Amino acid sequence: MLIYILSEGSLKRSRMTNFLLKIFIKDKEYKTEIKRRYAYGMLCGYVGIICNLFLFFSKLIVAHFASSVSIAADAFNNLSDFASFIITIIGFKFLIKPADKKHPFGYGRAEYVCSLIVSFLIIILGIESTKTSLTEILEPSFIKINEVTLSFLLLSIAIKFWLSNFFKIIAKKIKSSVIMATSKDSFNDMFSTSSILIGLTITRFFGVSLDGYLGLGVSIFVICSGFFAAKDTVGSILGQAPDEEFVKLIRERLNSKEIILGINRILIHSYGPGRAVISISVNISRDEKLVEAIEKIKKIELELAKEFSFEFVTHIDLVPDKKQ
Repeated sequence: MLIYILSEGSLKRSRMTNFLLKIFIKDKEYKTEIKRRYAYGMLCGYVGIICNLFLFFSKLIVAHFASSVSIAADAFNNLSDFASFIITIIGFKFLIKPADKKHPFGYGRAEYVCSLIVSFLIIILGIESTKTSLTEILEPSFIKINEVTLSFLLLSIAIKFWLSNFFKIIAKKIKSSVIMATSKDSFNDMFSTSSILIGLTITRFFGVSLDGYLGLGVSIFVICSGFFAAKDTVGSILGQAPDEEFVKLIRERLNSKEIILGINRILIHSYGPGRAVISISVNISRDEKLVEAIEKIKKIELELAKEFSFEFVTHIDLVPDKKQ
């Protein structure tokens, strides 16, 4: 039954996703890649805020009437997601902020700082939820589970399933690791809510109280998600190795140019998602006329910049006329 509902939700997701993109995103109107990323990022932020705020208040109400700490823990998990989308919007606001004298490469890395703040908030909420769950395990209370409670949890799973797919589509469109991580987080949330649904169903029909243990499980899941999110963000701030496929693609483009006889190095300096300066050292024939060679290299830089939406800087080395 659950698989059927989720598959039906997937069909509605496609229609809803296409509807949202058609209404709020106008690709042809964006003059730069940064503005395009900003538009997609803001759409994700607002959709995430609306959905998670709805889930938080709804689950909090359901948890109150059901006296369930596991549903309450899941509600605070949605609250952490809500907070993360607030920070995401702030991060994308910084994305379009123009460069200045103090920050000549812009404010793109602000997105990493925002992600780190969210990670710490998630960990704190997880710790507080753990305390409540341990109390429930030691002093279990009577849980009131009915069809309305179980049906709402099923609806929550369907919403998270749609969100996961929606964010995944956007992440691929703008090549955003942050939004892709959000997609995975929504997918994981779906499974955490599913475990609560299964546990409370067992409680309702067999009288075995698993509420405190389920709440503890969700709390640990929240703490772990915050920890790994922080770990990934710190890696981005410190500077990670560039994607090998991306570097390979740049090499292919350069090697296809007749004037370039060899590539000495490719350095990628990241200044936030979608913002980088790529430094290239290439060999050209020493028999080339220098002025003409520089013009050809500038043309190649413009072609690459247009294709990859990054700034390219090229260093030229003169070598014998032989392709390396």
